[in-house]
Amino acid sequence: MGSFARCAGIAVALQLAATSAHAQNNEPVRLVWSSDAAATQACASADAVRADVSSRLGRSPFTETNPRASSLEVAVSRSRSAWTAQLVLRAGDGALRGSRRVESRAADCRSLASATALAIALMIDPELLLREPPTEPPPAE
Repeated sequence: MGSFARCAGIAVALQLAATSAHAQNNEPVRLVWSSDAAATQACASADAVRADVSSRLGRSPFTETNPRASSLEVAVSRSRSAWTAQLVLRAGDGALRGSRRVESRAADCRSLASATALAIALMIDPELLLREPPTEPPPAE
């Protein structure tokens, strides 16, 4: 097998893997957020992370009312040495679409909240970083 064919095969395999582990770009997603006591007190709220994800995507992908929507379950916790967010994406029928683990050894939870928002945005739209970022409207004069 030639070098080009091998590279093309790898690219197709990576794209198929990415496709199976994300929500469809326009499909609504239910965010199911849980946190332990330490994370509840110190970390960003689900609403703050929703706002960060929406800002990164240039739209809100979230729904609260669609029972057939994919769900993104996020469990945030604190151990002795790290903040952790475990993300699990499920199709509307409950089938596993993908999972990610985000960890921060920072003293506070800010870096975890930002990294978690980025991971969620990429699970919803894996091509996010390939496009120009959404433009902010100019400030009103």
